[in-house]
Amino acid sequence: MDRVIDEMAKAKGDVERELRQYIPEIIRECMAFAYLGKSFTFDVSDLSDRVNSRLIALSDAILDDIESRAKTAIKYAEEEDDEDAILLYIRRQIGEEDLVQRLDKHCSTLRYFLEGWVAIGMVNNIKEYELTNQILSHIDNPFASPLWQEALNAGYLSDAIRGGLYQYGKGNQKNVLKALTEIEQYAINEAYQYGCILHYGKLGAIGYRTYRQSSYPCEACDELTRHIWPLDVIVLPEHPRCVCGSRPVFADEI
Repeated sequence: MDRVIDEMAKAKGDVERELRQYIPEIIRECMAFAYLGKSFTFDVSDLSDRVNSRLIALSDAILDDIESRAKTAIKYAEEEDDEDAILLYIRRQIGEEDLVQRLDKHCSTLRYFLEGWVAIGMVNNIKEYELTNQILSHIDNPFASPLWQEALNAGYLSDAIRGGLYQYGKGNQKNVLKALTEIEQYAINEAYQYGCILHYGKLGAIGYRTYRQSSYPCEACDELTRHIWPLDVIVLPEHPRCVCGSRPVFADEI
């Protein structure tokens, strides 16, 4: 499990790398319309479609990162033979969304704020790399940026600036970096945990137990350790930051 945790720890770097590639690409797509200044929105010419295309590419790139690290986690679980099934498992629908839809949702949140950031960059003649740094520095809360505060009530047409707030739904959050990182970390962990369960079955186990690997208080994870779980029930990871492990249980141990 420690090696899997190391893979999970690299997720933030993966997501930030992809953001640093695709955000400047989107900014460049917009610069032909810099003359619009405060009136800039993505709804000009075919710009909206081009921006969406880059955001889809961003989502796909993060999905590739997820699957690459998931394959490493599958090796740690010693289940390379079931790699395809495990990758399908982490893509499955949870609630109303599958993995791709969850990634796309947060990329749409990025789109919402990017429109405002690009307009601010145009008005203030901010260079592409400087604007990218501003965006990432305030990705947890754009409204904390002095530039964003200056833009409020200053006549911008972007909904993100003009509205002064962001109404986000269930399962969504403004911090796109954090949200995408958590999705990647969870999927890596899911791949490992499912791989372990499949491996236990091949060893002849009748079930498995979970154990804590963190001293952080968690009643949900504590409760899981009190049971022997059948191999057709997958309980780990219990939550996005779960680092619990498992071990097989054999018939002669009951």
